[in-house]
Amino acid sequence: MGCVCVCVVRDGSGGRREVAAVSWDYNCYGSPAKLAAGQPVLMADWSLDRAAGRSLPARAGLRVFECPLVLEGGAIHSDGQGTLLVTEECLLHPSRNPGLGKEGIEALLRDFLGVDRVLWLWKGLVGDEEGTNGHVDNMAAFAEPGTVLLAWSDDPNDPLHEYDAAGRCLRVIKVPSPSPPLFMTYREANCDRAAASLFAGTAVPVGWRLAGSYLNHYVVNGGVVVPHTLLVTEECLLHPSRNPGLGKEGIEALLRDFLGVERVLWLWKGMVGDEEGTNGHVDNMAAFAEPGTVLLAWSDDPNDPLHEAAGQYDAAGRRLRVIKVPSPSPPLFMTYREANCDRAAASLFAGTAVPVGWRLAGSYLNHYVVNGGVVVPQFGGAQSRSDEEALRALAAAYPGRQVVGVQSREVLLGGGNIHCFTQQLPAGAGADAQAQP
Repeated sequence: MGCVCVCVVRDGSGGRREVAAVSWDYNCYGSPAKLAAGQPVLMADWSLDRAAGRSLPARAGLRVFECPLVLEGGAIHSDGQGTLLVTEECLLHPSRNPGLGKEGIEALLRDFLGVDRVLWLWKGLVGDEEGTNGHVDNMAAFAEPGTVLLAWSDDPNDPLHEYDAAGRCLRVIKVPSPSPPLFMTYREANCDRAAASLFAGTAVPVGWRLAGSYLNHYVVNGGVVVPHTLLVTEECLLHPSRNPGLGKEGIEALLRDFLGVERVLWLWKGMVGDEEGTNGHVDNMAAFAEPGTVLLAWSDDPNDPLHEAAGQYDAAGRRLRVIKVPSPSPPLFMTYREANCDRAAASLFAGTAVPVGWRLAGSYLNHYVVNGGVVVPQFGGAQSRSDEEALRALAAAYPGRQVVGVQSREVLLGGGNIHCFTQQLPAGAGADAQAQP
């Protein structure tokens, strides 16, 4: 279940295409470490699921490559052209691949899947923490190369929104950036002021993008004090010239010990143009106006590099177009009847009943693209309206395909959904050699 990934291999002599399979090291979502720590697991025995990663491709007559990476199919999503979506919450979970880190994991993904770029999202879907540890297929998916579907909720009270140490959802205020952008002039580049010493005495070139921001401001008379929540950037604190070997967990531990913070919010990058200066200080990119309210440097110009800093680009260098797909509304929770039945729904905690009111990780992005169509989860009842909205959003994202909704709450109760328990077999493999894409 989720432990086999079918891919296409190119033969170096003549460019012959071969369908093959990659078998991951499957441990039921980090169950051994969770059991040792007394944490809940999905299954007490996953030996048959682990064996499926080898037996299924063997039955189809496929060549199998063994990858020493703990992973499942739902933990990755590819655009088919060298770009992969994953979440830090899942792949960097301490119960999965301890010691590898991002670089080690990316190296294995490149070697076994041939990807050129791995895009890391911070978290998966709310409610999926204890199940799959935040599979990406509940949170984001490629509709086509360059276009990403993103689970979304316009309800500011929905946990999908970022929150601070007090549990408040952050209110984001967009603050304009200097427009047009600021660049080094000829006079400034050739003067003897500090501006010319950015490179330790080497003059900054004319046309260098300056990291201008209105957020680098100062509030007097007490200022803005946010004692429990901290904003930082990965670009700065994880820069190899600063704190090598510490990683996010080590840095957060020190920040908690010395600053008393309870929650650290990581932004991917700082301001464009600040890479060589401060390595991306957060105070150029974002700032707290008050607890619960964040000011964010913004530009409505789609050609401004700020969009690239705030967003992502794929292996081909294309800036990703993001399509918001609604999340089930209202959110899905375990009912009394479901929590007290004897079905798989009650076995999320390895035999211990899931409590009434448990937030279920429902998502329309856990869909499956088939030949000529798209199969989409539906939940009915109070979610009927968002069911229809999701079908419309996905129909627009997949023009030329028939979008079909399937009632799948029962599947959700056991964890995951349609995308989790399906696996495509590319044309040219076994009995499906005549299948059309």
